Amino acid sequence: MTVASYSPGDVIIQEFTLSSPRGSLDLSLMYATIKIFESIFVPNAVLQADIFDVNDALGNLNIIGEEEIKITLGAPGGTMASYTFALDTISNQEAQGSTKSKLWTLHGVGQETMYSKTNFVQKSYDTDISSIVQDIHQKYLMSTKSLITEATSCTQKILIPNYDPFKAIDMVRRRAVSTQNQSSTFLYFENALGMNFKTIEGMLKGGAIKSFVHQDAVGSSIFINTENNIISYEVPQIASSTERVAMGGLKHRISTYNIRTRKYNFQDIIPDFINAYNSGEFIAKYGSKYGKHSFIPVDTANRPFTSIDTMTPQQLAYVANMMQNQVKAKVYGDAIVKAGDVVNLSIPEMMNVTGPVPLDPQISGNFLVSRLCRNVATAQEKPRYVENLELMNGKLANSP
Repeated sequence: MTVASYSPGDVIIQEFTLSSPRGSLDLSLMYATIKIFESIFVPNAVLQADIFDVNDALGNLNIIGEEEIKITLGAPGGTMASYTFALDTISNQEAQGSTKSKLWTLHGVGQETMYSKTNFVQKSYDTDISSIVQDIHQKYLMSTKSLITEATSCTQKILIPNYDPFKAIDMVRRRAVSTQNQSSTFLYFENALGMNFKTIEGMLKGGAIKSFVHQDAVGSSIFINTENNIISYEVPQIASSTERVAMGGLKHRISTYNIRTRKYNFQDIIPDFINAYNSGEFIAKYGSKYGKHSFIPVDTANRPFTSIDTMTPQQLAYVANMMQNQVKAKVYGDAIVKAGDVVNLSIPEMMNVTGPVPLDPQISGNFLVSRLCRNVATAQEKPRYVENLELMNGKLANSP
């Protein structure tokens, strides 16, 4: 396929191989469908692929679950996304037509997931959290993938008591304090470029890497529009006011107790992000009392300062805002967008007017890609290669 003959939704599978100590197999001409999932909320990307197996090629390779899968895909002439997976399971063996062919479903996981089942972290650290995550990433997850980290403050003395590496990273990320972003909502996840240890707030500051538009003209067809068009979208949620208040989005009380001095203290904290998704009228009406009460014992040991007591309400308030506005969008696949990226949506308001239609302020603007599925359908479906994006935005439509 030449770039000149390219249509939005076409796909190039540059590499799709399954290899083992007993040999390798080119799957690029054998696949029926491919799905690759990325999420900022889970450590590794995962693969699901339906393979049309003629003459029992997979069976002759004697697959036993120790194989490696490499795949590189993208739109013709565009960016390519590359992944390496460990074969996890094979399911749905179905005979097709004559018994000379079968349909298999291969499930792949990141190699770090496999290493997390055999290595356990039993180690004390006396350094910043980013360095701890880097050490676990390299030495216990045995990862050869790059790790992009956001800087963390405070040297911390932490003993990890024989946790698997993913649980160990989850333990320390909850204590991490960003040097730049007060929310400190750190996440450890994989996308097509490698592994990441970043805050949601920091990712949102990166700016949109691609803009998508939704055509609302009567009689318009998605097949004659550009690859930047939104094929379809839905809005699962615009707001959840009760959840926002309950998570301390307006006010959060922190109580501490010092076991040595036997002193109890409390402080009501108004989050820095209070104006991001709350109007002045809403704050005045429901923000006089705290919605969340956290009790944090004072650490009386000789340890470095952690900021956990003041960081906790900022984290919860930020997460409460981010979970308010959610959009799901289906777009043409091109491998440019990744989990953790920011994209811009331009979606017109649903109104009957002549002339230019204004944009819907609730579901237009910059959104963070929280989840992504690269979906290559069967050859008969058009468009064949699409990407399903789950997006979130923690700002009120008219907020700064």
